[in-house]
Amino acid sequence: MRRGGIGDPNGLVYFGGEYHLFGQHAHFQGANAAGTESTVWAHAIGSDLFPWMEYPTAVLPDKLGVPFSGSGVVDWKNTAGLVTNPVKEKNGRLKNPQ
Repeated sequence: MRRGGIGDPNGLVYFGGEYHLFGQHAHFQGANAAGTESTVWAHAIGSDLFPWMEYPTAVLPDKLGVPFSGSGVVDWKNTAGLVTNPVKEKNGRLKNPQ
C-alpha cells in the first residue's frame, strides 16, 4: 500500500506456500483512513514475510456498505458455501478454495 492510509490488518493467512495480508486501506487521493467512500481491503502477498508484492484491491464497498473490520481465512471445506463448484479431495478439503 504505497499510497493512502492503511488501517487494521484484517487477515494474515498462509496459503499455497505464500503469506497473504489483507488490511483496511484508504487508497483514493485526498481521502482519510476513516473515509467511508474510500475504505477498501488491500491485498499483498509475500513468500517470507519480506518483501511483499501488492495485489489488486480484495474487497470494495458494495450495496451492503464499506468493508471495515473483518477477517481473512482459507475455507478448506466450503463451510460458507461461497465456492459454487467445489472440487473435494478424499479428506474433504477443497482442491480449489477461494
